[in-house]
Amino acid sequence: MSQSDTLGLAKDAMSSGQVGSKLWLIQVLERLLLNYRPSRVPITVWIYGGWQGVMGFMLLCRVGTEAAVPLASIRSFDLDKSATDAANALCENWVWREWHFRAFTADCNQLDPLEPGAEYGAPPDLIINTSVEHFTSNEWFERIPVGTVIAFQGANFPHDGAEAQIQNESQMQARFPLAENWFSGSLHFDYGAWSFDRYMIIGVK
Repeated sequence: MSQSDTLGLAKDAMSSGQVGSKLWLIQVLERLLLNYRPSRVPITVWIYGGWQGVMGFMLLCRVGTEAAVPLASIRSFDLDKSATDAANALCENWVWREWHFRAFTADCNQLDPLEPGAEYGAPPDLIINTSVEHFTSNEWFERIPVGTVIAFQGANFPHDGAEAQIQNESQMQARFPLAENWFSGSLHFDYGAWSFDRYMIIGVK
């Protein structure tokens, strides 16, 4: 990958659509956890399709605020090694702190949250996937244990690698059924020449 390609990926990772969607998730998730998990026990978070680590970075930057997600550790997984390297560089402030954050190059469809192994550490209490349209298989979802809190998003516009586009909120609810639905909604981005919606569901499998 050339230097220009690397810079282009970094710019897209920090686009308004990417950052705005993740801010929305964090703001809603913080409110929901205060209501549904008031004990504030630190939790382990796994991020599927974590790309360049922006989701983890934003969660960690909230630590110290009253409503912040109480974090024990974050693990981020992506197929792209260059993205994994970028994620560990972006979050290096927490990587060196006994892997408070750590990104790994791995296939999320093959992860076993029940038996993560020594490399990944504790099983996840919360799994986040903000790019479900990039997953053509539901295997990653099927492997998630019952009782795990899940937050996921999908967009309804065509873009690189998005082979399983989400057309509406109902479609996503049908594809990923939850035992407890804490939240479902959409966020609209209108850039004048084009627009798209990002759908989000948070709950317990």
